[in-house]
Amino acid sequence: MPYNYYTFTQGADFYTGNYNAPVNSATLPTGTVCQPGDILKMSPGNVFGTGESITFSLDYSLTIESPLVTDWDTSFKNEWFQAYMTKVGLSRFITNPIYPTLLSAFEATFGFEQLSGLSIAYVNQDAASLEVRIGVNLYINTFFEDWIFANAADPYLGAVAADLFGTLKPGPHYISNVGKVTYGGWSDFVWSFATPYTFTNYALAGGEGLENGGGNMFKEIKLAGALFDDANVSKVNAHYLVVKNVPIDDPTKGYCTYYRSKNEPGFNSNVTAYLGPFCIGDVLTVINDSVYTTRTNMTNTFTWTWFGDHIDVPTTWYLADITNPCTDYKTVPIFDMLFPLRVVSECKYEDFN
Repeated sequence: MPYNYYTFTQGADFYTGNYNAPVNSATLPTGTVCQPGDILKMSPGNVFGTGESITFSLDYSLTIESPLVTDWDTSFKNEWFQAYMTKVGLSRFITNPIYPTLLSAFEATFGFEQLSGLSIAYVNQDAASLEVRIGVNLYINTFFEDWIFANAADPYLGAVAADLFGTLKPGPHYISNVGKVTYGGWSDFVWSFATPYTFTNYALAGGEGLENGGGNMFKEIKLAGALFDDANVSKVNAHYLVVKNVPIDDPTKGYCTYYRSKNEPGFNSNVTAYLGPFCIGDVLTVINDSVYTTRTNMTNTFTWTWFGDHIDVPTTWYLADITNPCTDYKTVPIFDMLFPLRVVSECKYEDFN
């Protein structure tokens, strides 16, 4: 099966330019796949991968392959589909009788065939940490919305469709293709559901999408670096964000910005909700947005974990008032972190290391 290769012509500066119509070839293009331009889509079309691959020379070689039909066994199909359902807020339907119907409907749209091959923009490696960053294209996916509206009037499925609609997180929902990555002798399948960065000034050739690749929306899939402490244990740097009084049903956990109408009093084009200053009675939410990733050693054979924002990791701490907000609480159990409020001084939540 041939690759789709999108070349990029840079404009007057780094931030402008256009993608050219893809070259469809059975051989890898000459040169490199690199940021911000050339994009390689492995196994394009409504087909499973047939062994397409590309290898990058890092500290040790890294190979990305297109998943074969044998890779998409029942277990892996369920793993990916359930991760997607969790990401869009439908995790409680994984154990619902409607689940096999949803999975079958996704298969009927050639969903797994279209996923079989990353659309790769670049691969690079941090020289100090050895963390690998794979730049991939993401695409808006409306499968669940389409299924809901297609079955809303069905006498049997209508009630379920309404329940799904009431639970589904507001879109747009983004998905990348899936790639099989082998690095340091360890293989795993990687993908991303993250919100991408969009290069709005990059003109498109047309027809870009999950099936054919290309596009101007990118996100990074990160493979574990090699930062170790004195005990040779892979080290994770923790990062925290603090918001206040987040409604329990807010799926963004206070991240979102909202936009007032220009005719509304106190108009501000970009008002961020739920931030400080913090006052008596506020409930503070400390959100750990760390990248959880490990690599076992520095030899040419090691295991690694990956982070592609594929599930909602429950790392939110709910703090009902803090006596000493600048105290390092890393040794305090989360459920013991409830204190009467005395004073909240100015401080920053940073790396607890």
